[in-house]
Amino acid sequence: LKETWYPKRWTEILVPEPREACVLNCLLRTFAPPDYPFTFLQKADTDRRFSTFLSFRAAVIYPHDYALMLFYEFYACGMPIFLPAHLSKYLFPYSATVPLLDYVPDWVRKLPNRPPYSPLSLISVDSLRYYAHYMDFFRYPGVEYFEGIPNLLARLPVADLPKMSATMRSFRLHQLDKAHNHWDCALR
Repeated sequence: LKETWYPKRWTEILVPEPREACVLNCLLRTFAPPDYPFTFLQKADTDRRFSTFLSFRAAVIYPHDYALMLFYEFYACGMPIFLPAHLSKYLFPYSATVPLLDYVPDWVRKLPNRPPYSPLSLISVDSLRYYAHYMDFFRYPGVEYFEGIPNLLARLPVADLPKMSATMRSFRLHQLDKAHNHWDCALR
């Protein structure tokens, strides 16, 4: 990537939710004390350029879809990311609207070591608990997790953002090196 996290907006936190889901942004703006050192902005409050997003102090992402690309884009650029800790915040209601995601052929249902849940239908805390250790939201190092709005408000001012960014960049480079070596061997 040509872009990288370059924080020029040290007092602003990006909360890039889809416009129809302003719940987290609304809660943060409501519960932040008047003297809180940071303001919270949405994508709509910006020019929507990626370089602008990367100029924020950090991003708070409330996962609403497991194909959420902003997580990967911000992570690759080393932008500090804060995610909710509780698995219930990762319930992906959109997967429940696609009936094929729950379809399991009879022959697969009868397999002795079949997982109890479909990895494509993460619509219960039990299914998320089962698959969380495979999800990049929880596998990638350097990400900070918050237990709720008060915990997030307390963590943002004290988080070691340069360390978070360095950890993320190092992991990304390690993953790129592994992928390069894998495909180099596979294609020889």
